Amino acid sequence: MSGKSLKRISLVIMLIMMVCALVFVSACSNNGGTANEGAAGDSGAAADDAGAADDTGGEDDADAADAGAASDGESIKIGWVLPLTGPVAEHTVTIDFVMEKALDIINNEKGGIYIEEYGKKVPIEIIKVDSESDATVASEAAEKLVLSNKVDLLCSSWTPMDTVPVSAVAERNNIPALMENSPSGPWLESGPYTWSFGNLFEIEYLVDDIISGWETIETNKIVGFVYDNSVDGVSFSALMQEKAEAAGYTVIDPGRFPVGTNDYTSMISEFKSKDCDIITGDMAAPDFAVMWRQFHQQGLVPKVMSLTKAGTMKAGMEAVGDNLAAGVNSAGFYHREFPYTNSLTGQTSTEMVDEWQSVEPNGDPTTLGYDWQMFEVIYDVFTRAGSIDRETVRDAIAATNLETSFGTVEYADDHVYRAPVFLNQWFVDDAGNLDYTIIAAVGYPEIPILSPLQPVPGSDGAE
Repeated sequence: MSGKSLKRISLVIMLIMMVCALVFVSACSNNGGTANEGAAGDSGAAADDAGAADDTGGEDDADAADAGAASDGESIKIGWVLPLTGPVAEHTVTIDFVMEKALDIINNEKGGIYIEEYGKKVPIEIIKVDSESDATVASEAAEKLVLSNKVDLLCSSWTPMDTVPVSAVAERNNIPALMENSPSGPWLESGPYTWSFGNLFEIEYLVDDIISGWETIETNKIVGFVYDNSVDGVSFSALMQEKAEAAGYTVIDPGRFPVGTNDYTSMISEFKSKDCDIITGDMAAPDFAVMWRQFHQQGLVPKVMSLTKAGTMKAGMEAVGDNLAAGVNSAGFYHREFPYTNSLTGQTSTEMVDEWQSVEPNGDPTTLGYDWQMFEVIYDVFTRAGSIDRETVRDAIAATNLETSFGTVEYADDHVYRAPVFLNQWFVDDAGNLDYTIIAAVGYPEIPILSPLQPVPGSDGAE
């Protein structure tokens, strides 16, 4: 064979090898992000058989893990953005407990959910991402879940810092989304929505609860405002001023203050000079702990201290120290005396709280209802849809009418299910621990009222 022939043969062989290499690279690059892939990427370890994978926001972990998905890579993939760290992280206290149990029931006991595209039952896979209690981080995380992880549903939890930006991502990308545990007002102001739905509480119900509580205590009807400049603070302060003044209260408002403020001396001086019997506001728990200690140190103990965000969770109240949070009233979201039943487990509210506190003694049950009903709705929606087609899933969410551990979930025309909210009050129980009771539930007559509002211990109105 001539030298020229050998060169031509060698050239042909090299070209064939190059084409094969290009085909191989292309195949590999398409193997980690399609909607029917069980693994969201190639980094991280499997969480457990229940189907939850953690992604705390780091670049190496952002593609999450194959977490209990079907062996052939098929699953219903859900991306969940929530504040695992940062000032509102206390609201995530029950999510891992609920997620593990709910996914065990759905994926193992029920064998998954039948999906027409796969022609069989497949498990739910959850990819959790930490928003760090930051709206920008939440938005970026949601974008990555949609574009890189190819999730079938977006979820987000706790305050407008998460729910508003995540919903915006859902709307831009035409993907169904479920939000939970956030005030409806700020969320709706960022709408209208086509793809996003919210299991949210109505600010107006809560404000009505707070004012109804004030009416049961003898005061001079002078109210001092301590609202920060967050989205929550601005929304709540505007509605509270309108409603309080309409009810005959005089409002003393020093204005919105920055999140993270650590000196409240000027406010305290103003409230003392104006003889405020009532203080009300909205702020993160760490800020309230600083403020309430300064109130006591500077001799201002009002008859009524009404909060919204900070007084919701036990951890925030305990952080004040010395049980000084006893007597504070705030938004309440769940209680063992709720009259609802879990559609996945059949448990009553009392049984749900008992089970949680058997795992976490003296654990705060405030978010149990919100967390459980998300999984109850997710299971119901995909079961009725029988598909991961986005429009089919969206329409199934819109048609939801489900009795859950958190009431009957049914979405109004504005895409909101108005979840139960009540006025709580913190007290010290016989064991010396902080606990809360139900004071008012204006929008939910089925919720039992367990106690009248009591004046703050140490105030002029206290016994």
